[in-house]
Amino acid sequence: MRPTRRFRLAGVWYVDLAPVTHPEVVPVAVTRALGLPDQLGSSATDPLVRFIADRQTLLVLDNCEHLLDATASLAVALLGACPALRLLATSRHVYTKLGLSSRVQLAREAARRT
Repeated sequence: MRPTRRFRLAGVWYVDLAPVTHPEVVPVAVTRALGLPDQLGSSATDPLVRFIADRQTLLVLDNCEHLLDATASLAVALLGACPALRLLATSRHVYTKLGLSSRVQLAREAARRT
């Protein structure tokens, strides 16, 4: 029997995406939910990657149904750059095509190969 790995969280962050109406605002909404300052002139993902880095963090992205592609893109970027990040994305809809969980799984597999 293999011993289980323990996962100690450095933080749990909840982001409600329901009020977000434009896909390009998703990373900004996450940045603000984590209490980070806006970074004018740079990618909104960069401060997230620097903040999360190697911290064992759980990021909950709630109400992703209307922002699936933007949420998936952010998830792929963060999971590729932050190896200890755990991400939970919720939606009121069930997606049967290549949805968020499938894209995230593909990103994790790609990250393991590099």
